[in-house]
Amino acid sequence: MIDKNNKDYELVDGILITKKTKELVLYPSGNREETISLPDGIKSIGKYAMMETKSTNLIIPDSVTTIESSAFFSNDIERITIGSGIKKMGDDAFRFGRKLKEVIISEGTTVIGRGAFYDCPNLEYIIIPNSVKKIGKDAFGNNYKVKIIAEAKSKAAQYAIKNGLEVIDPEEWSKR
Repeated sequence: MIDKNNKDYELVDGILITKKTKELVLYPSGNREETISLPDGIKSIGKYAMMETKSTNLIIPDSVTTIESSAFFSNDIERITIGSGIKKMGDDAFRFGRKLKEVIISEGTTVIGRGAFYDCPNLEYIIIPNSVKKIGKDAFGNNYKVKIIAEAKSKAAQYAIKNGLEVIDPEEWSKR
C-alpha cells in the first residue's frame, strides 16, 4: 500500500508509478492475467519494472515513449504489441524472454537497444517499422528462429542481412 498523501508515488491498478514523471516503477510480478494492457498515461517503463512477468500478452500504450534497459528482463510473455509512442527501447529490454514468440513494433520507434531481444529462444518473428534507424549490437542475438518482417531497404532489413537473419517483406507476410 502507498499512502495517498505520498508525494512521489501512486498505485494505479496495483502498478507503482512515479507521480512526477509517470514512470512505471514496479508491476506486481505475481499477476498472471492472460493479457496485460498497461494504463494509458504511463510515459516510461523503468529498469527491471516488469521483470519476470508471467502473462501471455502485453500491450504497451501509445503514451509510453521509453522502455528502459532490462525493463522486461527474464519474463514469460509470448506476444508483445508496442505502441506508436515508443522512441527508444533500452539495452536488454526484453532479454531472456523465455516464451516470447511474436513482437509487433508500431511506427514511431527509432532505437532498438543492444541485446534488446537477446536470448529469446522461441522468438519467431518481429515486425519492425521503417521509423527504426538504429539497432544495437546483438539486439536479436542467440535467436535462431527469428524472422525480421521489414521493408527491403529499411535499417531493420540491413541489420538482419548483416547478422544472418531471415527478412520477410511486410506485404508477403500479410498474405500468410
